[in-house]
Amino acid sequence: MKSFVYCQPTEIRCGRGRIQEVGLVVARYGRRCLIVSEAPKGHLQGHLPTLLDRIQDSLKDAGVDCANYAGVVPNPTTSSVTAGAQLAREFRATVVLGVGGGSSMDTAKAIAVEATHPGTCWDYLFFKTPPTERTLPVVAVSTTSGTGSHVTQVAVVTQPETRTKSALYNALLYPKAVIVDPDLMLTVPPHVTASTGFDVFCHAFESTLHPAASAYTDLLAWEAIRLAAEFLPGVVDDGSNIEGREAMAWADTLAGLCIAQAGVTLPHGIGMTIGGQCPQVMHGEALAVVYPAFTRFTVPYAVHSFAVVGRILNPELIEAPEDVAADCACEEIDRFLRRIGMWLSLEGLGVSREDVVAIADNSRVLPDYKNNPRIASRDEIFDLLEQGYRR
Repeated sequence: MKSFVYCQPTEIRCGRGRIQEVGLVVARYGRRCLIVSEAPKGHLQGHLPTLLDRIQDSLKDAGVDCANYAGVVPNPTTSSVTAGAQLAREFRATVVLGVGGGSSMDTAKAIAVEATHPGTCWDYLFFKTPPTERTLPVVAVSTTSGTGSHVTQVAVVTQPETRTKSALYNALLYPKAVIVDPDLMLTVPPHVTASTGFDVFCHAFESTLHPAASAYTDLLAWEAIRLAAEFLPGVVDDGSNIEGREAMAWADTLAGLCIAQAGVTLPHGIGMTIGGQCPQVMHGEALAVVYPAFTRFTVPYAVHSFAVVGRILNPELIEAPEDVAADCACEEIDRFLRRIGMWLSLEGLGVSREDVVAIADNSRVLPDYKNNPRIASRDEIFDLLEQGYRR
């Protein structure tokens, strides 16, 4: 066994009904709380106001004053973070509560930095100046099963002017505590369930390919993949399936724990660039477009990991030789994508040919491609994108 270090500072409160504990949790970290969420719309129209009312009542009962920032946008932008940070300063917030999916939690983390530091969150990206201990504590309430942001030290943001998507990465951004309550996920619509759920699969699988993978992260990753394989299709079909929602909430948490310690590889680097260039594309959609070509590009260089995932997706491969199971894994992942309604194309997602060129040019700005078992050149990335352009 290779040596490794594993550290997870986030308190995880997982289970049905645990949202009632949010006030007591937040009160441990501050008495002036900025709640960060999306504006109620779409499937959130009836659900989110009720949830926010419950959260505010819980905070009030715990002696916590609160202000609401409902300016979260998909693929969070620097401007949306700046607006939230300004409100945090005006309110004199001492703790930030992110309520929602990855966009809300990432926005909350970035606000926690920008509200207490000069400049903007963009000045504190992973390769720039690190944030300081002035960073406000963050608590999270997860309402989707996909990003793992509730247990990571990462906040992904987009600079619209340059159409660049990047990330803050610092241990100070780990949420102090998170509530993972599957009851809050029952209203997530099928496509969002599928898109975020496939992100769970990708986080777990790519962590097994990452150079920093360890016995610990592999243990969590394979369980996350097993849960996603077993429960995600059923939850896409029936969002009220609480057993499936519980399983996916736990799988999301496990996969987030994996990427917090190991990380992601080539598909996430490309997927992040797609989201920066074309913000209408959901992160899980970008991954789904890339995966069929990525698996075939990578499988000869990571036979064991592919064999394991192939056997999870198709138990009939358990007795097959490892190289056969690995090769079959590519088709099994394709089949899984089709089953959950994620067999997508870049063209279908509104990505132009000009966008494809820009995405290929910029997909190696982020370092994720270096973590792949087979490192891709710019032209190889362009070829992967071309394969996913039309299906």
